Amino acid sequence: MSVLKYEFICHYNNGLNLLQNDGTQDENNFSDIDQDKLEIFELRSKEKSFSVNLKTGEFMFNGLSIYFEELPNQADYRLVYFRRVRQTQMSNGLLKRKIKYCFGLQCVFEGKNYQVLVWIDEETDEISIGTRK
Repeated sequence: MSVLKYEFICHYNNGLNLLQNDGTQDENNFSDIDQDKLEIFELRSKEKSFSVNLKTGEFMFNGLSIYFEELPNQADYRLVYFRRVRQTQMSNGLLKRKIKYCFGLQCVFEGKNYQVLVWIDEETDEISIGTRK
């Protein structure tokens, strides 16, 4: 049973999906994602959904479509996904855990490296976006 607020769902170009936690096996991780078939990567909680389309470069934030003009139109995008976990020992002996999720796109186009990264704070649901060209 996962304790993560946001879990990923990979939507493949053949209509199949890979769930981070499908309840029938150990949790899937980044290395289980078939990058060649991946079309849409989604992070979903009970209330919110954030996704990126690796074919078009389109990001979706709770149904709102966003394109970043920093990204080239015709590029071979690669998925970026990881979590940052910070644990703090409290004075009462308990551990406080804070997670930030990061997902986005990266590509090299005409010799230049492009990235768009979206950070989601698990506690506040605040979104931060960073671009690099």
